[in-house]
Amino acid sequence: MPENTSIKIKPGTRGIVTYAFLRCENIVSIEFPNTLRYIGEDAFSGTTWYKNQPEGLIYAGQVALHYKGTVPPNTDLVIKDGTLAIGEGAFFIENYLGYDDNYDDGLMSVTIPNSVKYIGYVAFIGCDNLRRVIIGNGVEEMGRMAFSENKNLTDVTISEGVKVIGEQMFASCTSLRKIIIPNSAEVIRYRAFGEFDDSGDIYLNGCISLTDVTIGSGVKTIESYAFSGCSSLPNITIPANVKTIKENAFLGCKALTQVTCLATIPPVLEDVSCFDEDNYTEAILYVPKGSESDYMTAYGWKNFINIVGIDVHTDACDVNGDGVVNISDLNNVVNDILSGKGDPSMDVNVDGSVNISDINIIVQSILTTN
Repeated sequence: MPENTSIKIKPGTRGIVTYAFLRCENIVSIEFPNTLRYIGEDAFSGTTWYKNQPEGLIYAGQVALHYKGTVPPNTDLVIKDGTLAIGEGAFFIENYLGYDDNYDDGLMSVTIPNSVKYIGYVAFIGCDNLRRVIIGNGVEEMGRMAFSENKNLTDVTISEGVKVIGEQMFASCTSLRKIIIPNSAEVIRYRAFGEFDDSGDIYLNGCISLTDVTIGSGVKTIESYAFSGCSSLPNITIPANVKTIKENAFLGCKALTQVTCLATIPPVLEDVSCFDEDNYTEAILYVPKGSESDYMTAYGWKNFINIVGIDVHTDACDVNGDGVVNISDLNNVVNDILSGKGDPSMDVNVDGSVNISDINIIVQSILTTN
């Protein structure tokens, strides 16, 4: 290109591919349309335009393109409202010209606003100091491995409205203890919380500290290895809308003692490897009362030695199934807590345990009704 070239990205353009203007040194200025939703890695690497940008988070139109330089210690980053996307490798490649493995930066937390539609591939991978993530409700797509390998990440909020939990989204986040997947989500993709897989080479643990998982009621598919290697997970509740569980989805979840499936028709298990071998002999499978025989004859499910029917109600607060939510339901939950039984039908918020949170939800339901 001639020296001092200025370019204008065509209005209406939605994406710029990886390496699009790689090492085009003579580009000194760029005009970006507000329609951009995607910018690939190194799209503007080596341009004079990029070199002239000050250190900090660089925006290309309404895309948070890349953080230039080292993030200062103890940074709580809030992506500015109106941003439509976060670029690929936005916090991964320190100098935007190569992989420096500069993971020891100061990013402590990140808040992604509701305006963001797309989170790019490896956008926050390996940010070793990252502790907290808040994902707004507008995200429609998550690039692979966007938050994977963040070994100190403990607190993740995924807002209601997010439809997809992306491939290897939180793979090998070994300090993550709790996750609530919103009801709006329809699919949990490949290795979302499993072991990190780099081009077929699996070399890290899954989310080994994960003990509390809530899967939203809208989820229809749990893909292969979604929770593989979550070796501390004690129980899991599979919502009624789940239709398919793919191979090895819960492989290596050796701590599972309770699996609750709320679907009256058993979801399709693509392979007996969907659960760990130990799960079939050591975990209790709770299913809707009246569906026990269906599970006992369904492929994969029939491998569970202990299958128990439970009452499943449309209103989770109606734990005794009498059609109303009142003090009787409250007493049932209190008695269950005192007895230590942990009956899944009393688990109002479907978080895998019966506790004060379930009592509070029933109380609020009674007060609202009255």
